[in-house]
Amino acid sequence: GPLKRIALQYMQMEARLKYEFPKMHEHITQKYAHTKIYSISNTNQQNDDKHLNITEAFKHTITLLKRMHLQSNQKYFDEFCAFVENILENDDSDMALLLSDVFQIEKIKQNINYAIIEPEFSLISELVEQSYNDSYNSINNNLEFSLNTENTGIAYLYHHFEILPDEDFLEKIFNGDKIPVLNGDINKLYIQKYKKNNVKSVIYEYLEDWDVLLSFFDGHYLTIKELIQEIKENDIPYTGETMETDIVDFVFHSAFNRRRLCFRKKKENH
Repeated sequence: GPLKRIALQYMQMEARLKYEFPKMHEHITQKYAHTKIYSISNTNQQNDDKHLNITEAFKHTITLLKRMHLQSNQKYFDEFCAFVENILENDDSDMALLLSDVFQIEKIKQNINYAIIEPEFSLISELVEQSYNDSYNSINNNLEFSLNTENTGIAYLYHHFEILPDEDFLEKIFNGDKIPVLNGDINKLYIQKYKKNNVKSVIYEYLEDWDVLLSFFDGHYLTIKELIQEIKENDIPYTGETMETDIVDFVFHSAFNRRRLCFRKKKENH
């Protein structure tokens, strides 16, 4: 399946070959010494919205502002965001809570881009190899992970909007006069932009099951060991047999396969 296109799988196979059959690994390495094995890029593309159209980018936010009899004349991203954030700090009405939700979603969509960010696999080559000699290496390694804010974001919403595939759910809010009902919980909406076959798309999905752990990485760098500690301290229920192994699998899958997390070497404390 799609695993054939994931370079991490090749690195794991090579590490396994070296661990099980070191002489064969040495023979292959010498025979193909000048062959480029991994085709990995680490291009960090920047959002090119230098001439952002505020009216279009924050279409629904501006509509709500008008309903609240508020008007913004700001033409620049930072100024407009500061204007809305000031309103939200001083207004706790139901309309302001809806404004907060809509503004978060539209702001995140402008802050993230469609770039495909390839992880720096050289950082984990040693980790992959050592994992065959030390089963706890994946937990005790010096890598720390954080939400990949290049193309993903999490909105913390007061409302739980109905999300259907291939539909701009925000449009529904403004087709009638009814304000969505508050449900009393904070709803974590995951947003990701991606481009496939030159077609740009946006994913909206609420964090459920294992994905709820992604919120721990929002704005924070955590090692897997620190994440496990956070989970235990927050009394998050787990019904499996080996929580540590499952968490390692989840983090690695989120970082290397789905590109939801980025990672770096943990900074040493002096």
